[in-house]
Amino acid sequence: MIEAGSARKVIAATYGGLPLRVLFLVDTSDAVSRIPNQLRAAMQAFIDGVPPEDEIALVTMGRQLRIRVQPTLDRKKLSDVARSIFADGGGTVLLDSLVEANDRVLMRAENRASAIVILTTDGAETSTAVREEGFNKLVEILVGRGTVVHAVMLENTGVNSVQQPSASAGTQSVAALNLTGNTGGNLETVAAATALADKMKATAQLLVTRRQKMSEWYQVDYTTSTIGPGRALDVTVSPLDAKVELSASPPR
Repeated sequence: MIEAGSARKVIAATYGGLPLRVLFLVDTSDAVSRIPNQLRAAMQAFIDGVPPEDEIALVTMGRQLRIRVQPTLDRKKLSDVARSIFADGGGTVLLDSLVEANDRVLMRAENRASAIVILTTDGAETSTAVREEGFNKLVEILVGRGTVVHAVMLENTGVNSVQQPSASAGTQSVAALNLTGNTGGNLETVAAATALADKMKATAQLLVTRRQKMSEWYQVDYTTSTIGPGRALDVTVSPLDAKVELSASPPR
């Protein structure tokens, strides 16, 4: 590989169409205490929609992070646990859960691509371990790894649109907008809990569509000392009609 006239060392070339490990984060705070049936239906809709070759890890984040199901292909196990979910009370620990679950679930994924799907409210966020610096570092890690984040949010405290959160929008709204925007994911906000199942089914389909697109891609990691846009890149590829697209990721 030649970049800006200099030879670069290729560290890795990874096929983009690998099966997924999906980190499924579900809000079980006080904010969902009145909608247990709609929450379970939404979880089931997502589980049913994810292709069978993709792993799902089910994590809840009411009051504290709880890994309910380790990464698995066992849809029956996931469904059984989803049917037993109740609100854990307290606030939502979205930021703490994102960082800890990424470390415990996604960092150990081998020979799999990764995705995060968040089913939450915009209610009270009560994380204590993670602040802005830690969250920003997580975003860098996810972007560098190519992890896409999708989120479905039930409105409680006021998001006027996904493009322009209102002044009263909670931390979860801002975090979800940041994560989905930076990773190429999708953020859906709904006002009625009855709409959650359809939105989660559609979110599962987004993962399918992305896999189909990524099946034509390889991610090439290489060392560079060149910073900023406008870099000339020369890569030898086969077949001859293959396309190359350059994107910069932060160092890891």
